[in-house]
Amino acid sequence: MSLKNILLASAVSIAVASTALAKETLYIVNTGSKGGSYNGQLTALSAGLSSKYNIEYVQAKGCKKSSSVIKKLVDKSMNVISLYASSAMGKNLDCEIIFPNKNNFMFANTKAGIIFSHKDVTESFLTAGVTVGIMGTLDKVADSIAKANGVSFKLVRYKNAKAVTLGVLNKEVQFGITNSAKRFWKNTKKLKGHYVQFNSTIDGIPSIKTIGVDPISTYDNYIYYGANREKLLSEIRDIFKDSNSDYAKWYDGQKGMANNILSDEETRWSQVLKLGLPQ
Repeated sequence: MSLKNILLASAVSIAVASTALAKETLYIVNTGSKGGSYNGQLTALSAGLSSKYNIEYVQAKGCKKSSSVIKKLVDKSMNVISLYASSAMGKNLDCEIIFPNKNNFMFANTKAGIIFSHKDVTESFLTAGVTVGIMGTLDKVADSIAKANGVSFKLVRYKNAKAVTLGVLNKEVQFGITNSAKRFWKNTKKLKGHYVQFNSTIDGIPSIKTIGVDPISTYDNYIYYGANREKLLSEIRDIFKDSNSDYAKWYDGQKGMANNILSDEETRWSQVLKLGLPQ
């Protein structure tokens, strides 16, 4: 190679390196497990943003560890984006940094819960006295349904959606109510859906509205710390609207999930406040 070509190649390399160095660093903190839904969507988001930022993907998991990681990054004035469930709001003040407020909130995912049973169950869900596995505050949903339809249920409390689903699969209870349908969709060979906590039908499963109860969805909130919230939000919107992006494809693959990223700020925030979260 001639000296001229060597110098040209060196100049190109320096230019590429300078461009890479010029990009801002964005820390994406996964508060969920490595194989969970948070990891799936945040990995897809990382791919979409990688041309604009130097992405530092941080696996944290859990309220306290994630809060500690984010706090350290914020104290160093780093750009940080993360995602956490609204159901945890207000329960642990040590985790307040990952709760949404008007300064850090970006947008939210909404997830449809589901009422389901084992395929061997022949009774209607609205049969008086059936056993129903619940989690969290879903006893309130069961009570609302019972009141609206003049029936009573025998409620059995479980730790989480996984435990409820296993309870139904093992025929410990006849029906289950969970605030996420993820595990249901993975077990449709053995389970059947009766109602979804959504405003419309999903895969032939009717909305809970058809039995006189308004759906109660759960939210996962995207939060951001840094100086460029509106710029980053605009960039994520563009990625979401690109049907060929990994991020858009991830959402397409989720049943009963939507987000409000395309809504205006007032609408996005008002949806969070409807959950009764601290302002």
